[in-house]
Amino acid sequence: MSRVRIGRLNLETRVPYQQAVSSGPTSDPSPAFTGDLAAALGDMLAPICDAGDPSVWIISRLDFDLAGGPNWESRRTADALAEEMRRTLLRVFSGEASDLAIRFPDRPTYLAQFLCDLVDGTARDRWYFSAFRRFDAIPTGIAACMVLEAEPDHAFSVLVALNARGRLPQFLMRLSEGEALRILRLLGDRAGTEPPENAMISVCEFLLKQATPMSLPVLAKDQLKLLVSIGTVINLPPDVLLSAMNAVLARVQKTLRTNGPTARLDLPAKDVMPDSLKPEDGASELRRLINLLAHSSYPDRKQARSVRAAVDDILTPRAGVFLLWRSIIDMQLDEVLTGGCEAVEAKARRHCLAVALSGPAQADAADDEALRWLTRHEEPEVGKAGTFASGEAALLQQALFRTLTGLRPVRPIRLAMVQESGVTILQDLITQDWYFVRGEGGLPSLPDCDITSILVPATIAAELCDQLPGWASSPLPDERHILFTRGVDPDEGVLSQTARAVEELRPVAPDLAYLSGADGFSEMGLTMMLFARAAYADLGRRLPGLMGSSASYLGRNAIHGIGRLRANLPANVDVDAEVDLPSMPFDFIWRMTGMDGTVFRLADGRSIRLNMARAAQ
Repeated sequence: MSRVRIGRLNLETRVPYQQAVSSGPTSDPSPAFTGDLAAALGDMLAPICDAGDPSVWIISRLDFDLAGGPNWESRRTADALAEEMRRTLLRVFSGEASDLAIRFPDRPTYLAQFLCDLVDGTARDRWYFSAFRRFDAIPTGIAACMVLEAEPDHAFSVLVALNARGRLPQFLMRLSEGEALRILRLLGDRAGTEPPENAMISVCEFLLKQATPMSLPVLAKDQLKLLVSIGTVINLPPDVLLSAMNAVLARVQKTLRTNGPTARLDLPAKDVMPDSLKPEDGASELRRLINLLAHSSYPDRKQARSVRAAVDDILTPRAGVFLLWRSIIDMQLDEVLTGGCEAVEAKARRHCLAVALSGPAQADAADDEALRWLTRHEEPEVGKAGTFASGEAALLQQALFRTLTGLRPVRPIRLAMVQESGVTILQDLITQDWYFVRGEGGLPSLPDCDITSILVPATIAAELCDQLPGWASSPLPDERHILFTRGVDPDEGVLSQTARAVEELRPVAPDLAYLSGADGFSEMGLTMMLFARAAYADLGRRLPGLMGSSASYLGRNAIHGIGRLRANLPANVDVDAEVDLPSMPFDFIWRMTGMDGTVFRLADGRSIRLNMARAAQ
């Protein structure tokens, strides 16, 4: 269920003096907020707030203006205000106001981030944690307990999120034994109840697979740490896991006949034989696992011995490019870019695209060894490799257009032409995908297909008329755009729909600045920019709640950072290389997608495994 909570609403109403004198109190629109605004917001925001999306958006402020009529009723005022809020929220959701908003993929992640900052002592400095200001004067451990107790349904997920970030040990250090016990009781106190045998077996198997010996946890903080570790692997309710863990540990401790908390699970109890286990200890499988835990050196344990010590182990600030390259492969853009090229030229083009995907870090990207491994481009310059012959850029852009439109269901093609900094971009009016681009003030070639409409700035409409003989042109109400339609004049509904689409178009300037590199606005640079932006757009569609985000926003939050490429792996590894992706502000979103450990194959047959930040060793 989607919810919108407004912390404070400031309404400043301005009316002409004469109208205020004649109308009196009836001109005050504040009665609209006794119910009309809530109803209007529900109607307006429902289409853009997916009830199935668990995202949490914290927005510092929304500013918008409304010019109303003198005789507006309260509901009309509320509807108009809700519509303005909808438009402003859409801009925020698309990433245009990243300085005013921050997004968390779900409530547990939001709470986990607060607890991280609470432990670090920086929570009070974060504007997006204003809802927790009441905890500023409360000791950290008590505040943490109160936060978790306020949201018991999310408490265990919050602790799992802390563990995934590697912050659970620091969190536990700030807790007293009593506070840790308080959290354990919150997660489930099933004392005296017999846990399911399948849960106990799962706990036993988890303990047997641990790479290092461990002590029997006696203290509450140690028990909480072990419970969270088990919960990251075994998908069972925390109360079931807690009772199963306690039962298993109690039986192991009994079998070991230990008198203190220092007995290690991999130390055999020589005075205990398997026959000494009593029949009432459980099913035969459970007895066998308990026996292994207490008496053996774990013959079934999966050793965590690393096989990642490879000949090529490269630290790179562009590890995120490998993530984007997965989109390049999946959308078959590699074939479009290199089709019909000689091997040397194909490698050079791939390298130019890899550099373009680096965003603003393109200055040194050409010499990045990890990118050279990706593209197999050994020399920065090989003759004229990586340059386009006359007309080749236009052909590539046409091929890119056919590929991108072919990936989606057939629908009427509605285009929009935008100009910025001497560059003209032809993009999809609905999806805002970039299809064609032309520098030096020129107009890009129109696609060779059936187009329903083209929206253009009024300043270049006359120039485009020569390319569109027989098309009807209609100005939009804003008088800044002209809509060209094939054959017939558009009706009012089409014009109104187009006007709304114009308001929701994202500015192109941020992505132009973000993706323009050493080649600038040359034919080569602009064409590579188109391919790079297509990869960023595909990436945004894979991330919950980030579809439609700009490349610059995705790059800052989900791509860039220090990672590691490991190539030339041992023969017993089933891939040619592994990439440990960097830890980023949105790396928790990647864990939601299930992409950790994803393997994709390059055009030359080499395979790459992508490891999310939490899985990197």
